[in-house]
Order: sequence, then structure tokens, then C-alpha cells
Amino acid sequence: MKILLTGKTGQVGWELERRLPPLGQVVAFDHASLDLADPDQIIARVREVRPGLIINAAAYTDVDRAESEPELAMQINAAAPQTLAEEAKRLGALLIHYSTDYVFDGTKPTPYLETDPPNPISAYGRSKLEGERAVQASGCRHLVLRTSWVYGLRGRNFLLTILRLARERRELRVVDDQVGAPTWCRDIAVATARLARESAARETVGLFHLTAAGATSWYGFAREILETSGLGASVMSIPSSQYRSPARRPANSLLSCAKLNAWCNIELPEWPDSLRRCLADERISNDPIGATGPPGIRTAVDRVSVSVVIPCYRCVGTIRRAVASVAEQSLFPAELILVDDASGDGTLNALRALQRDFGEDWVKVLALRENVGAGSARNAGWNAASCKYIAFLDADDVWHPRKMEIQHAFMQAHPEVALSGHAHRRIADGESVDAALMQQGFRMVSRWELLLSNRFVTPSTMVRRDVTQRFQAGRRYMEDHLLWLEIASGGLKVARLTDVLAFTYKAPVGDSGLSARTWEMRKAELSNFWYLYRTERLGFVATVALCGYSLAKHMRRVLFLARR
Repeated sequence: MKILLTGKTGQVGWELERRLPPLGQVVAFDHASLDLADPDQIIARVREVRPGLIINAAAYTDVDRAESEPELAMQINAAAPQTLAEEAKRLGALLIHYSTDYVFDGTKPTPYLETDPPNPISAYGRSKLEGERAVQASGCRHLVLRTSWVYGLRGRNFLLTILRLARERRELRVVDDQVGAPTWCRDIAVATARLARESAARETVGLFHLTAAGATSWYGFAREILETSGLGASVMSIPSSQYRSPARRPANSLLSCAKLNAWCNIELPEWPDSLRRCLADERISNDPIGATGPPGIRTAVDRVSVSVVIPCYRCVGTIRRAVASVAEQSLFPAELILVDDASGDGTLNALRALQRDFGEDWVKVLALRENVGAGSARNAGWNAASCKYIAFLDADDVWHPRKMEIQHAFMQAHPEVALSGHAHRRIADGESVDAALMQQGFRMVSRWELLLSNRFVTPSTMVRRDVTQRFQAGRRYMEDHLLWLEIASGGLKVARLTDVLAFTYKAPVGDSGLSARTWEMRKAELSNFWYLYRTERLGFVATVALCGYSLAKHMRRVLFLARR
């Protein structure tokens, strides 16, 4: 599928261009290559690309200037979306279009619903409302997403303004009687990519609200920015009457997102959490003052020092789904290593296509000459990795969108931990990933706990690259359990995070695939115990006791399967 993206240099568009490739070939335009004030140019570009998905992330967003340029605002925010919608209908494409809280007058005391009547009080708001209506009236498949108070580390927005002013002044004066939900552009892009993936095959028509959870005023937002960034300026609250501007703003910009959550289980994080993520990892840059962003703030996609390794064997039908879950992480891993385990089908070509989509600077593809099994394939990726940490994912599984952020932050905060894993959940094909997090914390895992039970599925694990142990070559069963045992037996710390951050599509043990071979799996566990005994890391009595316990577990499993 081809995807036409407008506004690629804007806040949301810039993020989208980096998260859409798993869905297809992205053809992205900025203002220089596509002037939305020119309908003939819009038509020509769409007909050249012939996309299956159009995402309109471009808009006239200068709220005050729109008061003196209402015709231009109307042309870009209303006429252009109408043209895009008409072309989408002609092609049978899905159109995703963004709108704003400014379609409301802000007099409602509670969050606005999609069914509340709009009543814009500015030229900008009126132009955006007309754009909404044009898309809805076109008859094309569409999603209209209203959002609010968008910010990020690019372009012009409230966050960058406060960071700049805090370096220039000792005291800032900010309005405290307008409330809303500051929404990070990356959260919008990640949610949009997921919506696009899940909506591509539907007869989709809908208007939804998409904002961060929680509420604050501009003054509260400014205070949180200063506290999180560590800048020393103070901030004073003022009423809107003391801040004169050409355009009126809604006093209440809160939008209820309950409809979107009920429709596809998407709920953005609380706004302070997203702000901290925006300003947190690797934020100090070498950009000179006056570069593309404020001094001291990184303007590239946040990339954490993690190499993701995915062993791939005859996975043409699932690998794009797995890679999409990596691409949609709230913090990007620095590199993705795809290891083809001599599949002999179209898998290697699929991996090369993903490499072309994302670029060779991020995706590495290793092609093994002979089939060596998942463990040895992971070792090949591990040995090729360049980052501080290694995270493993299987080609038929997916991650929670904040897995990288949460687990990397844990490893950074606990440098004594060599291996961490987390809870996981089995889901069925077509089932949505549950984005809810309990944030229950973590606990250390002892060697004896690992001996009694394999506490981690491989897609849940992250390990320090400097760990010397590896998956044992040639093993096809329980090689992951042996590695965890070797790490723990070497005196290294192991921890388990309690949140569900990985989702596996594998059947329960005993139903299909490798897990159906219960006796082979059990023999491998017994072999693990005797290997530790032979290498003098487990005593004889303990080995015999563990083997007896393992056989008892096997008999219980056999009896359970026989009764089903």
C-alpha cells in the first residue's frame, strides 16, 4: 500500500513519516513540494501517487494571523481537505484528517463530546470546522481526529516558546483561566499509525477526539515544563484579559476521548508523563543555539541505546506486524537487527523490503547460510549489535508501545541488573494490544526461582550487551531458559517487571508448534539441570530433586491435556 502524507516537516507529520513505513511505502510532502492552497497541485500529486491511505498532517495553524488572513486559512484548512477527500473517494482510499479543539467556544464546563455542537470563536476555528465538514460530506472513508494543545521538539509550539523565554527572562507571565490537555505530537503519531493499521480494511467513517489524558491550564503546563527541564525561571499566573491577542481562545479545550477508547482501545498517556518522556532520554544535544530546536533539546527522534534482535524463520505473514510494534515505540531503539535463519522462502526478501522502508541506518539484515535455530540466530544478532542493551522479540509476537521506554529506563536506573524480563499475555490473531499499564514495579528474581520455573518468555527480555553468556549453539528447546540460568548462576542480577509489555500469538503449551512437543521441552529442561551439574554450578542432590520436580510437572501437564 502507498501512503500519501502531507505536512512532513510539521510536528505530527515529522513523527508520522518515521512510524508509517511498516504499513507501506510512504510518499511524504512538505509545503515546497505540495502547496495546499493550490487544488490543481493537490489533485496532480494524489493521482501520481495513487495511495491507499492519505494522512493530512498539514494545516494553517497560526491562530492569530488567521484573523487577518481568513481566506488563506479557509483555503488550506477547508478547501484542501475537501479536495483530498474527493480524491480519496475516487481511489477508494482512507483519509485521516486532523482537527482541533478550537471548533468549540469553550463555554461547556465539562469535556466536549464528538456529539456536542461546534461553535468556533476564531477564524482559525471556523476554517478547521469547515474542513471537518467537507471531509465528512465527501462520502470517502475517513477518520477525523480532533486534538488539542499539540507540542513537540520541532516547529513552533508552547513548549518551545516556554523553553526559549525561560532562558531569556527571570519571570514568565502565563494565562491560568484556559484549560486543556497538552498532547505530545509523538503520541498522536503513534496512535495514528495504529489506527491506520487497524482501519485499513474497514469501511471506516468517524469523528474522534484524540488528546492526552488529564487536564491543566497554560500556567500549569508552563510550570511543569520549567520543573521538568530544570530551568530556573519563575512563572506567574495571569487572566486571559491581561494577554491580548487578535484571536479569542476557548476557555475550556478539554475533549473527551471515551469514544475512541471504546472503539479501538486507544488511550493516550497522562500529559505530565508524556512531557517527561518528551524532555527525558538523550535530550542534551550538540546543536548550536539557533538550530532547528531550542538549545539543549534534541530534535531527532529519541533513540535509546538498545539493539532489537528478531530471529526470522519463514515469517513472511507476521514479521511486518512485529516490526510495526518496534517502530511504534514511544522511544526508538537505536537499531533493529533482523536475522534470517535460512528460511528458504520469501522471508529474506520481506526483510530486505523492511530495510528499504526504514533505511539501512536503522535496520540491519543478517542472512544465515544454514538453519541453526532461534537461539543461534539470536546470538548472531547479539554479536552484530552495537548498543549497550539487547532486546529480543520473536517474529510472530508484538510489544506494548511503551515497552522500550519502561524497560530501558529500568535498566538505566539499575545498572547492577544484567537481565530483565516482564509479564506477557497471549492474544489471538486480530485481537488488539491492551495499552493499559498498572505500573506495579519490579522485583528481583533469584536463581532458585528460575530453576523451578522459566520466568521469562524471550520477547520480554532485555540483557546487557557485555554479558558473556550466549544461547547455547545447536539447542532447539529451552535454550532461553538455560541462558537465564547461566546468567543467574554467574552471580549476575536478574529482575522481573510486573507490567504486561509483550504479547505473544503462540498457542498455549501443548496445543501447537514447538510448545506441542511437551516431552521434548521437558527433556530439554532436564538437560539444562544436568548441564549446570556437569559445569559445577549445581549440586548433585539439587539436580536430582529438580529433575524429579520437572518430571512431576510433566505428568501433571499430560494428565491435564488428557482431560481436555
